[in-house]
Amino acid sequence: LQDIDGSTALMEAADAGHKACVQALLRAKANAELLDNNGRAALQRAELKGHSSIAELLRQHTAPPPPAAAAPAAPPDAGKPAESAPASLPLEIFESAVRGELQKVVKWLHKGGEVDALGSAMSVDGRPITTTLLLGAAASGHLALVRELMKRGASVDLPNSFGVTALKQAAHYGHLSIVLVLLQHSAYPDLQSNLGLTALMDAADYGHEACVKAPLRAKANTELLDNNG
Repeated sequence: LQDIDGSTALMEAADAGHKACVQALLRAKANAELLDNNGRAALQRAELKGHSSIAELLRQHTAPPPPAAAAPAAPPDAGKPAESAPASLPLEIFESAVRGELQKVVKWLHKGGEVDALGSAMSVDGRPITTTLLLGAAASGHLALVRELMKRGASVDLPNSFGVTALKQAAHYGHLSIVLVLLQHSAYPDLQSNLGLTALMDAADYGHEACVKAPLRAKANTELLDNNG
């Protein structure tokens, strides 16, 4: 989805230098070739900001120009192996995270489940959404599970398919202890969702004063605007 300036979540992550978010969006098959209203793709935006490692990552996901004479397609197993699909998060395990069932989630991780695996679920308003264990635990206020996932290397700023991060979820529902833990793990307070919303905006919107103070101490930008200005 592109905003009024033609920007996508991938472009914004590339522009701001958030490599983990770029990687997550690429794993979710984000289109790296879309152009913003200035005719720039995510690659060009990363290059303009000097984010060389992100630019190189995006080059690997940008199709080269077609050759003058197309060669026969190579068999699937020829040459460099294709990038593996993102790890799948079973719905029942995501629901365990939402319920705070720490042992069930840990058991699944011990069996080889990936801490940043992406899974399909339904949003509160009934829309399909791609999400993670950390997002489910943070939204539901399960501090012990959030700590465990962070200890196991969960990507703190990995967003769901609406561009929502665990920090924004925790702030939205007023889970101060989780907001503090995520900020301690360097969660970036100014990431904006597809609607342009930040953790600070959500905390302010729902009257969670303590959750407003925490991002402010982390130097959250108070002048960012959502998509409604």
